Amino acid sequence: MSRRHPTLYFEDGDVVLSSDSADGVTTFYRIDKILLCRQSIIFREMFSLPMPEILGEMYDGVAWVRMPDPTEELERLLLAMYDVSTLPLKRRDPDTAILLSGAMKLAKKYEIESLRSLILRHLEGDWPQDAELWCDFRHDIANAIDLHLNNPPQFRYAGQYIDERFPEAASTLLFALDHNCPTLLRAASMLLIGRTSEWKSLQRDSRDMQYERLASMRVIHFPAVRIHLLTDAHLAALKKGAEALSAELKKVANAELPVVSRAGCRSCSDNLVVWREVMGKKVAQMLLQGPDPISVVRKLYGGNNRPETVVCQPCWARDVKAVKDYRQKLWEDLPAIFGWYEQMSR
Repeated sequence: MSRRHPTLYFEDGDVVLSSDSADGVTTFYRIDKILLCRQSIIFREMFSLPMPEILGEMYDGVAWVRMPDPTEELERLLLAMYDVSTLPLKRRDPDTAILLSGAMKLAKKYEIESLRSLILRHLEGDWPQDAELWCDFRHDIANAIDLHLNNPPQFRYAGQYIDERFPEAASTLLFALDHNCPTLLRAASMLLIGRTSEWKSLQRDSRDMQYERLASMRVIHFPAVRIHLLTDAHLAALKKGAEALSAELKKVANAELPVVSRAGCRSCSDNLVVWREVMGKKVAQMLLQGPDPISVVRKLYGGNNRPETVVCQPCWARDVKAVKDYRQKLWEDLPAIFGWYEQMSR
């Protein structure tokens, strides 16, 4: 069975590409070689060869190339090459990583750097890219949970369920590993080691969601993630990372964070050590969302927590900076802590 693509079959196109779907349907695309060559190094090199060497077949009066890529992926790629607005680039959509994975794979395969960069920038915009933004992201989730819980019986806010307002971590993790995008690994990993629920168990149809108890569970158990997508190797890496971050939290609890230079006030340095011991005792109360030393440390050592009676402003400022540097260094090290580089495609 075959068909001509409804929008990507131009009568004045000078080359036909074809691809096969999973159910055996062949789709034909009649398009412009110049468009392919301008955006893709691989297509440019391919079409620079003598035509008989790469083609040898004709379809509808023009050269015909049988593509090895599945229709679902090639269609998305070609549509984006003609009109990038066809890409599903809705901000913070939980399905984005799944919907864009095929296009990203072919953009990398055919070296279409402009498209690859666009997709990556969009996903990076959905996920926090430094330690401070990660803490803000966690705060956004907490606020969203409150908003939705205060809107029974559907528990929707601004026309959406809570899991429709945030990106989904497991599919993003797989996207990052499959397409060599380490900038997406950090936040997705941190969300996955928190208090999460299986995505499929909380997705209900509209009839189910009319019942208040079921609708509320979608909020109470947020964030939900597609755990079923993860392999044993992924789960083992997440366990390894969670254990390492739990060890970091023990350091926080034991006041073992970097101590400011004693070149400042000696009494302030001593008092800061005592202060950290006091604050460290609060760590156990802040672990409900999983082992997250980055967020915990910001809450403990935020600017509003300065012990004014025992630490002067210059020493406190140096201490806050030292702790901020610690958070950012830990954030940057997350892919190595989880061991993701060993699983990442090249």
